[in-house]
Amino acid sequence: MKAAFRLLHAFCPPHLYEEIEGDLIQKFNRDVKIFGEKRAKWRLLWNAIRFFRSGILIRRKHKPNNAMLLLFLHNLRFGIRHLIRQPVNSGIHVVGLALGISTCMIIGFFFILN
Repeated sequence: MKAAFRLLHAFCPPHLYEEIEGDLIQKFNRDVKIFGEKRAKWRLLWNAIRFFRSGILIRRKHKPNNAMLLLFLHNLRFGIRHLIRQPVNSGIHVVGLALGISTCMIIGFFFILN
């Protein structure tokens, strides 16, 4: 039983630990009544292991940053350089993109209205 809580304490975000520990203790007490103490300990360990989902582990390891803003600025800078260095090629790409998007929209509207 102690191993499950040590494992949980090592990886669980601090603001969630107390709530999750309380839930696990409640499940353990219920399982003791239903299955017996030996099987309830195994179920407690299994429930603690089931906690380790990628979303919870990633949330603990990485703090929010402005990576999306940096990515957008990098792509904007790259696009502006490309427009300045190769204006004809960029114009052809922009016209092709606009034509492709408008064609997809017309086809989509055709299927929606029919």
